[in-house]
Amino acid sequence: PFSSIANAPQRFSDRLLELYYLRSKIALEISLLHPFMKGPIESNIIRYRMRKSTHDYYLLELHSTLERVDFKSLPRPSLDAVLHLSLTSVVSAHNNQADRLNSVLTNVRFWLTQDCLNIITNIITHNTQLVSSLEKIPNDWELLYACRRLLEAGVTDGVVDLAISKCREKEHAASGQAGEERALCLTALERVCPDRLPPLTEPLTGLASILTGDKDEAARLSFRIDANVNHAVEFLESSVSKSKEILRLHKWHELAARWQTILISELYSRMFQMRIISAPESHRLTQQVVDGLKVLRDTGPEKRHYDIYVAISKRLVMPESPQHDDNSVDKVENALLRSHELANEILKLPAMEVTRESITAFMQDRRGWYENFNLKWDSCGELGRGAGRSFYFLCFFPAVRMALCAVGKLVGWEDPGFTWMSERRLAYLASQDISVPNKPKHNQLQLEIRKTREILQTLPSHEYLHSTLGLLLLLNGNFDEAGDALRTALGIPTCSGNERANVLYNLACQNARVGDYVSCKQNLELYQEIRSLDKKHARSDPDFESVRYETWFRDMCSDE
Repeated sequence: PFSSIANAPQRFSDRLLELYYLRSKIALEISLLHPFMKGPIESNIIRYRMRKSTHDYYLLELHSTLERVDFKSLPRPSLDAVLHLSLTSVVSAHNNQADRLNSVLTNVRFWLTQDCLNIITNIITHNTQLVSSLEKIPNDWELLYACRRLLEAGVTDGVVDLAISKCREKEHAASGQAGEERALCLTALERVCPDRLPPLTEPLTGLASILTGDKDEAARLSFRIDANVNHAVEFLESSVSKSKEILRLHKWHELAARWQTILISELYSRMFQMRIISAPESHRLTQQVVDGLKVLRDTGPEKRHYDIYVAISKRLVMPESPQHDDNSVDKVENALLRSHELANEILKLPAMEVTRESITAFMQDRRGWYENFNLKWDSCGELGRGAGRSFYFLCFFPAVRMALCAVGKLVGWEDPGFTWMSERRLAYLASQDISVPNKPKHNQLQLEIRKTREILQTLPSHEYLHSTLGLLLLLNGNFDEAGDALRTALGIPTCSGNERANVLYNLACQNARVGDYVSCKQNLELYQEIRSLDKKHARSDPDFESVRYETWFRDMCSDE
């Protein structure tokens, strides 16, 4: 039924029809292999209707058909014919580049290429002497896909070197699809030759993180830990040396294969879910980590982790009894160990000193958590990547969150960490929703100021809202009140990075407006320690009118 297209003229003006033609040619070639197929061929025939034609075309659904071809019994002439036609189709589809305005063409191109690559890798898997055929595949995502499929099938000779070479080529310059396939290919290589791969890199930020999601880093780390389970904690510490690297552990529990890592990883992966941790769950997750580390506790790193979770477990059972991990490491640069340092401080807090205020003070310590502005929880509580005003994500390091759960029992506060995550997310999103007009009008500013103050009554502990209020008051001409709001934002321990830079700049503007030139200079210098000053903008900013001809300001804004 599909031979009508397969035997049609080979030249088409319509790119879509050309790709259908190639697909049906492969279908016809495979149909000739009927004696070597396990089951009837008719069940895999699917009808397609061309958009620019009234004709129906019947094509063989290649993917499920491939699973029923006995490649071991296939005669060599038939094998070569299918391989040649598949390679020709991949090259042709690659030359017909994606057209975002024609989704049908884009989808057919991708389906054809993927099915043909599956045919090629299936043939090479059962006939490894044909591995040289990989050289004919376009050097883009297609070649990485083929290498990855062969590695997953256990074919390594001639594939490993090629895969490593192509992964290095695509490290800094690759299409979005090639970046995705590179990540999966590195994961497959991690199983085969971890020693030959480059070290794990820092998690990406911005657009790069949205496109790739650092999937290769997460999977590679999981495989490394499973392959070296007796040094699991050592790998964990070295791979989460910076706060943002905790993102590598998002899918750790899903990927873990050894019983020790399965027990330990659930707590880490649980930190990425936007759900409250109940008292029974906190006991269970902590005890699992203790059980998983128990057999590994004889070495230095493993013993440190084992002891801190034993201390957490004891305080979860007896919240009124302070615990102290004598083996904790003070004043370290490693993010994971810094979180253990904070957890130890929480566990040492005497019962009589535990209040909601003291717990909040611990949660304001950035050693305990990490926030990101390219992630957000979806309606199911899972993570999604992107960019925009609605994106905000925060997760705690597990030892800190469990320690907070333990002391929170004394004041009837179930999972304080979840409360902090929820409130800080609301504060940030609220600050993004408040309108700061380019050409402000008094009535509009008054409305936004009133709205911000109402929100601050319920969320007073977060710098984002104080910073926004300070800017609105500055624009409205309430300079004294603006200074108070901005200084309040600076005084909150969590105010750091870009947000702190924004507050310092706005405070310098307020200083100039009220004639405090010394503070204006100091705040601009502090701003420059965080971020480079936009000199052109500063020179034209009306807030700096009073200091524009000061020597220090002219030097600061000079282009030389």
